[in-house]
Amino acid sequence: MTGKLIYTTVFLSALILAHAGGLDFEKPAEKGVTINKGKDISLINAAGEPFRARGVFYYQSRASHFYFLEGLDIDRVDSDLELLSKTGFNTVGLGLNWGELVIHTDPQDSFRPVEYNLENVRKLKLLLDAVKKHQMYVYILVGYEKVPPEVPAKKYEAVSDNSGREIEGFRGYLIEDFLLDPAVNSGFLDYLRVLAKTAAAYDNIIGSAFYFEMLNPQMPYAYDWPILNRNWRRYLNDRNPEVDYWNRRWNTKYKDISRIPLPLHDRDYWKRWYKSRGAEPHESHPLMWRDFYDYYIGGILTEGRYGMSFEQMSDAIKSADPGALTLFKPFYPKRWAWELGFVEEYVKDGSIPDDARRAFDRYFTPTGIDMIACWAYPDFSRESSERARQLSFDIFAEKIDLLFGVSSLPVFCQEFGIDHHQWNQDECSIFLANAIKYFNSNPVLGYNIWQSHDFIGHPHTDQIQPNFGIFDINGDPYKAVEKITELQTEKNLPSE
Repeated sequence: MTGKLIYTTVFLSALILAHAGGLDFEKPAEKGVTINKGKDISLINAAGEPFRARGVFYYQSRASHFYFLEGLDIDRVDSDLELLSKTGFNTVGLGLNWGELVIHTDPQDSFRPVEYNLENVRKLKLLLDAVKKHQMYVYILVGYEKVPPEVPAKKYEAVSDNSGREIEGFRGYLIEDFLLDPAVNSGFLDYLRVLAKTAAAYDNIIGSAFYFEMLNPQMPYAYDWPILNRNWRRYLNDRNPEVDYWNRRWNTKYKDISRIPLPLHDRDYWKRWYKSRGAEPHESHPLMWRDFYDYYIGGILTEGRYGMSFEQMSDAIKSADPGALTLFKPFYPKRWAWELGFVEEYVKDGSIPDDARRAFDRYFTPTGIDMIACWAYPDFSRESSERARQLSFDIFAEKIDLLFGVSSLPVFCQEFGIDHHQWNQDECSIFLANAIKYFNSNPVLGYNIWQSHDFIGHPHTDQIQPNFGIFDINGDPYKAVEKITELQTEKNLPSE
């Protein structure tokens, strides 16, 4: 893989630093979870037995995916996992963050970690031990939202809890530097190696996933990212240095490549943002979006020419644990299909342009990744009619069906559920039951329900709201267990 020698050198230095910082790595497990990619696709455990992951993201009310380890009460983990395992769940998802394990870095040395949070590393090991004790599997979502203090990160106004209150101390959400700054990349890759080296001792790790829906270049804040803008112009110049070529292609009148901005959307809720930054909102030409995705998908995520690639991240983990499985979580597959020319209104002769297909295939089947992690939430209408409920599930299933059609990688449903508290429990339970039925009738390696939060709701609010409808927030959590068990053992809804 690209940069193997460089990765090995950096990995050795990371191990030296980790050992000096008090980290001791246990002996790697002889075997771990693998994938059977034959006719009967499935996950295979260390004993050679096939299984389907049936999971829930494990959080406590004070431990979110922003501050998972820091807010975790390790003394109650055992009873929580016992409760989950009794429902028939065999998997827990963990959301870990860079800044929770690496609390200080050296800005003069490529942001290399110089101090680890030993208390949080201890918590992680105790948590993994507890999961192993209950004969469950682990799925790790690798987070970048919370970063070490020395890493440059912008604070965006959208970072708030469900009540609209800003999350205290939250710095790294949506950071441009995460993908594009080589110094920050180096520090993050070291973190991945330490995380992988810690997890290597366990034979029940399904995989580690990278997710980038919050680094979505379609969103308006990307307009403010200097490195993204600068590298975008580098990409254009590398492809064709003549601005006239791009003007003809996009039907524009730019005077110089150095003045070409990122593509814009004419969305009502983004117009104020654009205007505050001196940009006139408009809908950019479809070919401009296609070229931008070729830059973002090909030049950054899959080839690493203008930023950190999936392959670099996967290789960082596998250099520390050769048996590790990696996943990546794409965002908005239906939207990408639309803007890359996978709809008739953008394709005059009814065929898919080769450049669009290449970009789409590269993004959904990246080199060095073992699984694709899908995710989906419904879009209930306010009327809450039966038709609306069914339509919501149709949208949900369509997103995953699209992945089956465009990616050769096996699919793991990293998260699904209801992310809004306004829908009643009957509606949410209908969606949950439909989703589980869908997974059991399709070649999905497993699923994780988002999210447990002690069988309550989102953790940052003063007034906790219901989550995805199956949990009784005012009663005994064991009532919630009964509801989940009922859904999983229904006559037409087998557990496996």
